[in-house]
Amino acid sequence: MIEFKKINFTKKILNFDLNAASFILFCLKEVGYITFDAFLPSNYSNAKFWREIFGLDSKKEIWKKNTIKTNLYRLKKQKLIDYNSNKKIYFITNKGKELTTYIEDRYCILKKPWDKEIRIVIFDIPEEKRSYRDWFRQELYLLEFKLLQKSVFIGKYPLPQSLIKEIDNHNLTSYVFIFNC
Repeated sequence: MIEFKKINFTKKILNFDLNAASFILFCLKEVGYITFDAFLPSNYSNAKFWREIFGLDSKKEIWKKNTIKTNLYRLKKQKLIDYNSNKKIYFITNKGKELTTYIEDRYCILKKPWDKEIRIVIFDIPEEKRSYRDWFRQELYLLEFKLLQKSVFIGKYPLPQSLIKEIDNHNLTSYVFIFNC
């Protein structure tokens, strides 16, 4: 099934709304595993480094201890991270890696300088595949494409290879046409 939560989570991050959950997730992706104290700059010096990378003020605590705990619990419940009680460390799961890769993929596309090419995407996905049509439309909006006409979008950025693979995996290639001008 199509994951609209993934798109909404990504949209927040691309709009520079870095919250505690995304901070935790990306720290774990980069480091691999980390203790709870690493998220609190007053307790662990390594967290200062990650806060600087993410552009956060390392002198003051952005999130309270309970906020971090709550987000760790939610991420664990969503199976994006896990906890090893013997070693007392959190680590990112394959599902969490998949989500962070998805976000980075779209972020990298949008941060590259425009190559002066216009992309036009035309699609005619049948009603019985409506959920895929809605998903694809959301992906285009996420990549800053604008609606030109019903099922016709125009944008400055190329579609990520991962999105093209998803279109193929969902058997939508015969319904989607991409033109570069």
